[in-house]
Amino acid sequence: MRRKGEIGPGAIRRGFRFQVWFPAEYADDLHRGASFYPSAAPRPLAERRGKMNYVVICFADESDARAFMRHAGGELVGGS
Repeated sequence: MRRKGEIGPGAIRRGFRFQVWFPAEYADDLHRGASFYPSAAPRPLAERRGKMNYVVICFADESDARAFMRHAGGELVGGS
Protein backbone atom coordinates (compact mmCIF):
# COMPACT_ATOMS: atom_id res chain seq x y z
CA MET A 1 0.00 0.00 0.00
CA ARG A 2 1.28 3.44 -0.93
CA ARG A 3 0.90 6.62 1.03
CA LYS A 4 -0.48 9.69 -0.70
CA GLY A 5 2.20 11.34 -2.81
CA GLU A 6 4.68 8.47 -2.47
CA ILE A 7 6.30 7.19 -5.64
CA GLY A 8 5.69 3.48 -6.21
CA PRO A 9 8.19 0.75 -7.13
CA GLY A 10 7.02 0.63 -10.76
CA ALA A 11 7.53 4.36 -11.21
CA ILE A 12 10.99 4.09 -9.66
CA ARG A 13 11.94 1.26 -12.05
CA ARG A 14 10.70 3.27 -15.08
CA GLY A 15 12.17 6.65 -14.11
CA PHE A 16 15.44 5.54 -12.53
CA ARG A 17 16.85 2.96 -14.96
CA PHE A 18 20.30 2.49 -13.43
CA GLN A 19 20.22 0.23 -10.38
CA VAL A 20 22.97 -0.65 -7.94
CA TRP A 21 22.20 -3.91 -6.10
CA PHE A 22 23.52 -4.81 -2.65
CA PRO A 23 22.93 -7.84 -0.44
CA ALA A 24 20.42 -6.74 2.20
CA GLU A 25 22.72 -7.47 5.14
CA TYR A 26 25.22 -4.84 3.93
CA ALA A 27 22.74 -2.14 3.03
CA ASP A 28 21.92 -0.31 6.27
CA ASP A 29 23.11 3.22 5.41
CA LEU A 30 23.34 2.99 1.64
CA HIS A 31 20.26 5.04 0.84
CA ARG A 32 21.44 7.88 3.08
CA GLY A 33 24.72 7.93 1.17
CA ALA A 34 22.94 7.79 -2.18
CA SER A 35 20.87 10.84 -1.30
CA PHE A 36 23.95 13.01 -1.96
CA TYR A 37 23.66 12.18 -5.68
CA PRO A 38 21.17 14.40 -7.52
CA SER A 39 19.69 11.65 -9.71
CA ALA A 40 19.04 9.13 -6.90
CA ALA A 41 15.51 7.79 -6.44
CA PRO A 42 13.65 9.06 -3.37
CA ARG A 43 13.65 5.61 -1.77
CA PRO A 44 15.34 2.23 -2.28
CA LEU A 45 13.68 -0.93 -3.56
CA ALA A 46 13.73 -4.39 -1.96
CA GLU A 47 14.19 -7.33 -4.32
CA ARG A 48 14.65 -11.06 -3.96
CA ARG A 49 16.67 -13.32 -6.30
CA GLY A 50 16.54 -16.96 -5.39
CA LYS A 51 17.11 -17.14 -1.64
CA MET A 52 18.96 -13.80 -1.39
CA ASN A 53 17.39 -10.47 -0.38
CA TYR A 54 18.76 -7.31 -1.96
CA VAL A 55 18.43 -3.58 -1.51
CA VAL A 56 18.39 -1.71 -4.82
CA ILE A 57 19.44 1.93 -5.04
CA CYS A 58 18.19 3.47 -8.29
CA PHE A 59 19.54 6.41 -10.28
CA ALA A 60 18.29 8.31 -13.33
CA ASP A 61 21.85 9.13 -14.46
CA GLU A 62 24.42 6.45 -15.22
CA SER A 63 27.35 8.62 -14.12
CA ASP A 64 25.82 9.04 -10.64
CA ALA A 65 25.19 5.29 -10.42
CA ARG A 66 28.80 4.51 -11.37
CA ALA A 67 30.18 7.11 -8.95
CA PHE A 68 28.08 5.68 -6.11
CA MET A 69 29.16 2.16 -7.02
CA ARG A 70 32.84 3.20 -6.88
CA HIS A 71 32.33 4.37 -3.30
CA ALA A 72 29.94 1.74 -1.98
CA GLY A 73 30.47 -1.31 -4.18
CA GLY A 74 27.50 -3.32 -5.37
CA GLU A 75 26.51 -4.48 -8.85
CA LEU A 76 25.28 -2.09 -11.55
CA VAL A 77 22.20 -3.37 -13.38
CA GLY A 78 20.13 -1.61 -15.99
CA GLY A 79 20.47 1.03 -18.59
CA SER A 80 20.22 0.67 -22.35
